[in-house]
Amino acid sequence: PTLTSFQPGQWIDFMVPPYKWIGGFSPFSLPSELPNVSIAIKQSNHPPSQWVHSNESMEVGRPVQVQVGGKCVLSTLKTSSSADGVLSKTQPVVFCAGGIGISPLLSMYRQWSHLQEQCLIDEDFGHVIPPSSFLYSVSTEDELVFQKELVETTTLLKSMEHTPTCTHNLKSSNSNSRSKHSLIFTITQSQEWKDDLKNEFERHGVQCKTGRSMKDFLQDANPISSFHICGPSSMLDEGVELLQNRGVSKEHIHFERWW
Repeated sequence: PTLTSFQPGQWIDFMVPPYKWIGGFSPFSLPSELPNVSIAIKQSNHPPSQWVHSNESMEVGRPVQVQVGGKCVLSTLKTSSSADGVLSKTQPVVFCAGGIGISPLLSMYRQWSHLQEQCLIDEDFGHVIPPSSFLYSVSTEDELVFQKELVETTTLLKSMEHTPTCTHNLKSSNSNSRSKHSLIFTITQSQEWKDDLKNEFERHGVQCKTGRSMKDFLQDANPISSFHICGPSSMLDEGVELLQNRGVSKEHIHFERWW
């Protein structure tokens, strides 16, 4: 069947007859890009991953079966208040990705950015874009996928923040004031970054850190934010427990276990 719709954050059950296995992969593309859909699949010993990275998958026109699943999605309302875990257009957002868990969060992040852009247009640039924070944690620099897309999305948000026609609505229109949108890359198995890569990221306003940074990142986040976490189970456990201990409403903590 043809994939006709999905929500940012959902996964796709990926099947290739006559094989009996089912692979679960999250799109990093947007629903507006259908019928094209883009998924990231890390090479591993998992049979679906092995097939995708084999010569057999390169056969153009090879039929596959897909089915959308998952409830951890970016649900948004174009209103100023949130209810039942649905994100309002004025609520801050916090994204925390570990490893290949970046895929669904990138789709959410891009969709949220487009929503904010549309709100600016709909309200004749009277809409004030709420803050956003994104932490992307990987083992090494080589595992930083989608760095370009993340930087581009954050840069777009910053440019909308300083749109001249809407600066009268901002608390501060000082161009030297700190941006409300932050992007952090952290590597957990290296003591330091390669200088050229770090310099390039910092030139675009990215904070480059080492070690496990999620605890401090979530601890510093505004507790009224909508939190979206995707990564290994241990990361989910630690992040959700920390947010709950901070008193963050469970309706504002979004995660899903799928491995």
